[in-house]
Amino acid sequence: MNIGISGSRKRKFKNYDVGKGLVINILHNLLNEFKDVVFGHGMCPLDGVDRIVFDFCVKRRIPQAIFPPYYELPSPERYHKRNRELVEWSDLVVCIFAEKKYRGGTFYVMKYAMHLEKPLRVYIVDTENIEIKQVR
Repeated sequence: MNIGISGSRKRKFKNYDVGKGLVINILHNLLNEFKDVVFGHGMCPLDGVDRIVFDFCVKRRIPQAIFPPYYELPSPERYHKRNRELVEWSDLVVCIFAEKKYRGGTFYVMKYAMHLEKPLRVYIVDTENIEIKQVR
């Protein structure tokens, strides 16, 4: 099961350490629900959800597919092309937003997954109340 994950950058979380723990809970739940999981992500160099997924996979020896930006293209197309490929590769798309902030690349991934009618889950990680809300 190819699960493509897109999520907020580190600076979007009010409390990154709490957010990281909540994101790891989402990843554990996905592993418990599905078999033969491969996690795909964009490996954003700015930390955040991509980095959490990367470290989670390395630590547990879980296969992963990395979709880097096309740096030869102008911004934002370098990221849009990468994000489209991630969605197209995915059997399930998972979008993880920090603190109800629907924007940026993760918002683009969500809208493109909806356009392609891909199975989609959307989570909001609320570090103030220490909870995860699945909104789709």
